[in-house]
Amino acid sequence: MNANDKIMDKLEKLLRLAGSSNENEAYVAAQKAQELFVKYNISRNDVDRLHHDTRRVVQKSTGISCTAMTDPWVINLACVIADNHKCKAFRYQAPRARLMTIGFIGFEEDFEFCFRIFKYAYNCVTERCKELRARYKSAYTAGQLREAANAYGAGFVSGLRAVYRKQQEEHQEWGLVLVTPTEVNDIFQKMSNPKAFGKVNLSEHGAEYNRGYRDGLNFDPSSKLAG
Repeated sequence: MNANDKIMDKLEKLLRLAGSSNENEAYVAAQKAQELFVKYNISRNDVDRLHHDTRRVVQKSTGISCTAMTDPWVINLACVIADNHKCKAFRYQAPRARLMTIGFIGFEEDFEFCFRIFKYAYNCVTERCKELRARYKSAYTAGQLREAANAYGAGFVSGLRAVYRKQQEEHQEWGLVLVTPTEVNDIFQKMSNPKAFGKVNLSEHGAEYNRGYRDGLNFDPSSKLAG
């Protein structure tokens, strides 16, 4: 086995580990694989060609829902994470229904990785929102509590978006590795979904937005995914 074959073999093993049920192991393996892609100038397609017939695009629900009024930040969070992990986010809802369910489109292994990060980020934000509501329940109306929670969620999404943008600026070569596959984009282009929506009341809840922004900047899936 020559040096190139060894690298490709290692990449294959890391990509298999990225599908591990151990979420922390999966995240670390995917990050190491990404480093090898960049270091040796290998594209994901080079590895994918070895298993072209076995890979398929999936369009699956995450099981996480939201509404435009209660927690619009959820959709924005899904879009930011999906766009940076080779997937696309979408929403679906029954006619005239308010509740929207979030889903992702991507190759199976990309979907699983993207879903794990999204679920962890979603849980982080919802826990903070619960704490916020408990802290201000005696001082705020129900509407104000909702606005404060949404401001925090919007701030978190903005902070996370800034993290991804900084990573791209520092590692411009990652763009070739993380580009969304054509097969995924082709399906997504046939769908009609807003990429972002929801207004934030910053005049009254700017402090919560800023707190969310800081937490988004410090979000690190590798630190707690196993938990």
